[in-house]
Amino acid sequence: MREGKRERRRRLVISAAFVWLAVLAGCRSGGQREDGAPEPEAVIFFGSTRDHMPGRPLALHIYSMRLDGTGVTRLTFDEFETAPDLSPDGRTLLFHSVRQGISSIVQAYPDGSNQRVLLRNATSPDWSPDGSLIAVSARGDDGIGFPSVMNPDGSGLRRVSSLPGSDPTWSPDGEKLAFHQNGKQLFVINTDGSGLNLIFEGGGGAPTWAPDGRSVAFVCQTVNQIADLCIVDAVDGADLVRISGPAQGPSWLPNGRILFSADCRLATVNSDGSDLRYVSSASPGCDYSPDLGRPAGAIAGR
Repeated sequence: MREGKRERRRRLVISAAFVWLAVLAGCRSGGQREDGAPEPEAVIFFGSTRDHMPGRPLALHIYSMRLDGTGVTRLTFDEFETAPDLSPDGRTLLFHSVRQGISSIVQAYPDGSNQRVLLRNATSPDWSPDGSLIAVSARGDDGIGFPSVMNPDGSGLRRVSSLPGSDPTWSPDGEKLAFHQNGKQLFVINTDGSGLNLIFEGGGGAPTWAPDGRSVAFVCQTVNQIADLCIVDAVDGADLVRISGPAQGPSWLPNGRILFSADCRLATVNSDGSDLRYVSSASPGCDYSPDLGRPAGAIAGR
């Protein structure tokens, strides 16, 4: 009986060890999907001036890198590109590009290839959570941008708000958009155009939603014009949290941390402002507008 119990105990220990090793292996490889295929590695897409040549017009391009800051790869080579956003299925990268003086929404593969202009006179692309729509700030003939949505092929463009605004960003449930007006006021609106709600006044831009949809983080101005990272309640703008900047382009991550540009370097921080960690190393330029995604395909250099 004793030998039998010892043998069963030994087998349980060995089984537990194998399970733990499998868990570790899954974390390193990115895990598996329900169909058994490997989960793609998470990648940060961002705009940067790190390849800008002094004495020449400002060069801002799209790059990608791993979460540990390695594998930095330049993806675009045109005049001016920023604000990348990867589709939920990982197949299509959107970004804002200025080409021949015209602001446009461009789509490409996650490695930057196969680019085509999706919509002209527009900025700030943001995929809906289910990938069925794209939010943009679309400009009219007068050059004023309005929060709008369109189909993934660029068709069906419609305004969501009659109030001008920029950086429209989807709520996690796909029912609302947050946007700012001239960097001064922050609003939330239903995607059918109803329920316009002012949640912050006094300088705010580049909103991003918490994973649970209860809060919105954004860039807020201070009295000395330095941009801080701020967080408020998504309904009434209460419970203001201010994280000292300089800050730019926040993106709330699924694990609850916020990815943003902190003094020209990409960093993550807890929503209470604690545990700031730099992701990108210092470079001659500045890193902007980070977006985390899992590309459905290899990126050069990986």
